Amino acid sequence: MNVHPVVGLLTPDPLGVELGTHLMRFSNKSLQVDGLCKVAGRRIDLVAICSRDCNKGNVSKFFDQLMAAYRAIYVWEIWSPVIKQMLFRRGFMAIREQQDVIVEGMMWLSRSYATNVYPQLSV
Repeated sequence: MNVHPVVGLLTPDPLGVELGTHLMRFSNKSLQVDGLCKVAGRRIDLVAICSRDCNKGNVSKFFDQLMAAYRAIYVWEIWSPVIKQMLFRRGFMAIREQQDVIVEGMMWLSRSYATNVYPQLSV
């Protein structure tokens, strides 16, 4: 069973299985936030999130919990300017990565992890 901090039980996404992306579905019952992610150790990649109870700050609380539980968070292809601004306020940085195509997103690294991986950031 794939149970992870904040996102809980991960279940295979049928399209992810078909395409070989290994994306998993999650549902945070307490915050009513669902989506698609990939978890590798203390890194989480999010490609979709949806709040079932809008305008209650649940997505913000969800990211606060993620930042406490993971040392690296990547959010890909952000279409909502509200979410993008919320992530900037939390210290996420814009990134661009070449996969099969160029994808854009935002990344956050915990301070301790960032200074170990990128010593130049500890200035």
